[in-house]
Formats: sequence, structure tokens, C-alpha cells
Amino acid sequence: MIDNPAPEKTALAMLEYLWSPFSGFAFASDKDRAVALLAIMTAVLRDNLPACPGFAFDGDLRSGKTMLAQCLAVLRSEKLTHEMHGHKTDVRFLRELSTALQHRCPSIVWYNLTAARVWGCPSMGAFLESPMWSYRTPRPTEVHTVENKVLLLATVYRLELSASAQARVLVAKFDDEQSAPLPSSLEPVADPLEQVMDERLALRAAVERIFGAYQSACFRAYRPGDCWQELPGFDVWSARLLPVLAWLAELVHKHYRFGLPRLANPLIPHYARDVQEEGVL
Repeated sequence: MIDNPAPEKTALAMLEYLWSPFSGFAFASDKDRAVALLAIMTAVLRDNLPACPGFAFDGDLRSGKTMLAQCLAVLRSEKLTHEMHGHKTDVRFLRELSTALQHRCPSIVWYNLTAARVWGCPSMGAFLESPMWSYRTPRPTEVHTVENKVLLLATVYRLELSASAQARVLVAKFDDEQSAPLPSSLEPVADPLEQVMDERLALRAAVERIFGAYQSACFRAYRPGDCWQELPGFDVWSARLLPVLAWLAELVHKHYRFGLPRLANPLIPHYARDVQEEGVL
């Protein structure tokens, strides 16, 4: 990698700004912060990705997981978000997907998902990995095929996922010992959702500038093995986002300051080699 400090400074400044609405969330580890950052970048770039994994936020009622999911949905688009609640059977899940796609909803937020098996079911895998999606309307009976640009977000609590499910969803866990970044009458705290709504375009531009800085700093295309291993089934998403995340993690490690998120490989142990051997983290 060519040593070019200007892109690095730009990337760190943009990362600090991008992370500012989310800095109050009490994530459990550096890996969980990395998952959250991946979700943020995916929300911005979803229209240019043929497929992407789902994202789940695991915490108790005080964690702010609902607010985080809502922030990402707003960052994804100002259009209507499709909301689901609780457990759904496979048939009901497919109906909900069809409804969301019929209304061109850019995001689905699934609150209080309790059944871990849902992530491993064939319909979930097909939906997340398919750039196109077909659904049937009852009256008149017709089959419609539409482009699948949905970002799937979920709130969960202590959800244990199978290996197949972990290949489809990335989970950011919260530290249950700390409370959510909610406004308080005693100690005013900025409302993350309000900040995202007010600064949505600037935050999206920050993501674009981070990717531009990465391209300027590296002067090379992605090659397998350059960074953390790909997530199976999401090769384009992996190729575009994981090298940038690995680069940001290295920059933060070298030039850490208050306001920057400490990051670690979110795909360990199932889908990535240990980057500690290379001195990244």
C-alpha cells in the first residue's frame, strides 16, 4: 500500500463525523462496532449492491437497538420502511416480503425477532442472496419480478445463530450493563435518530468520501486475500466493503483519538482468518 497521508486524514475525519450519531451506543466489543459500521456503509451503498447480508442488533430493552435500526433505515432512504413484529412462519415471512417489495420499501425492520431458525430457513437465504425477487399477486393471479434492494434489519435479544444463519446475518451486540443514548432531563444527550434525520445527506456523503479516500490511498483493485475473507454468498458486498473496513481498522489502530470507533474483524471465527498475524489488529 502506497504511503499517502492525505487520504488517511480524510478517511479518519469522515469516519469521526460518520460515527458521531452512533458514538453513544454501548456496543459490547470492537467487533460489534465493526458490524454497526458495516451496517451504516451498507445502508448508504445498498442501491449499488446486488445482495447484502442482514443485520441484527442484540440487546435488552435499554440498549437502544430499536433506535439504531431506525437510524439505519432513515440513512438508507427517507421512503416508507416496512415493519414486522415478533415471530413469523416461513409462509407469513414470504407474504411480508412480497408486501414490502410491492410497496418498494427500501428497508425492512423486524422488531423482536425471537426464532433463530428464521435466519437459517431457505426463504431467508434466497431473499438475502437474490438480486431479483418474484412474488405472486392473488387477484388477478400474476407473477411479478422486481429488483431486490431491500436492507433487512432486526432487533433481537440473546439470539444464538446456527453456522448457516451466521453466513446470512451479522450481529452487533450491546453491553447490557450500559443504557441507551436517550435524551435525559438531567443530562441532555443528542438524539441519534434526530441527528441522522437532520444530517442524512452529509452522512451519506461521508461514506462516499471514505471510499474515495480508500481508492486514492491504495491505487489498486481488490484481490482475494488482500483483507478479511469474504462472506459466502455476498461476493460483491464483501469485495466492496470488507477491504475498506479492514483499512479503517488499521488506520484507527495507528491514529486513534477520541471520537473514532475501535474496530476488529467482525467475521472471526467462522469466515475469516486471524488478521492479528499480519499486525492489523
